[in-house]
Amino acid sequence: MIAYGSLIVVGAWLAGKTAPAREIRRALTPALTRRAWGYPGLAVIVLIFFWLGPTSGTSRLLPSLVLIALFIVGFEGLRHQAMRDFPEETPERAMEEWRARWQRVRDWVREQSRRRRAPAEAEAQEAVASDSRLEALERLGRLRESGVLDADEFSREKERILAA
Repeated sequence: MIAYGSLIVVGAWLAGKTAPAREIRRALTPALTRRAWGYPGLAVIVLIFFWLGPTSGTSRLLPSLVLIALFIVGFEGLRHQAMRDFPEETPERAMEEWRARWQRVRDWVREQSRRRRAPAEAEAQEAVASDSRLEALERLGRLRESGVLDADEFSREKERILAA
């Protein structure tokens, strides 16, 4: 009874007015409108259900036929509701929408990757800048030691290098 009840609850939720249920129906509409796509999908679901055999009813002929008939009636009800709710949905439009969703996921993943790399890149740039400042300060010190720069010029250049 729990297995049958679970299927009924899922079917009722999918036929409901909630936003997730409507989005799932919208995504399924191109497959549901074409019987050549919808019924093979339904056959796979039915075969999996019978393979799992949650009750003894799936091993007897009459209850199995009733179950298959209920699956078909539910499928047709969902099919008609989807076609009524989303008459503009076509396989081409669905593919465009899936491509757009996939692109948003890829963009999000790239952004997360970039955010993770940004601190490391900033550290590397800081290290390079620190090294170049250190070299400039060493060169400045050598100029002072050789007498090219006096103390005042040295301090002004040192402040400029450290501020950069």
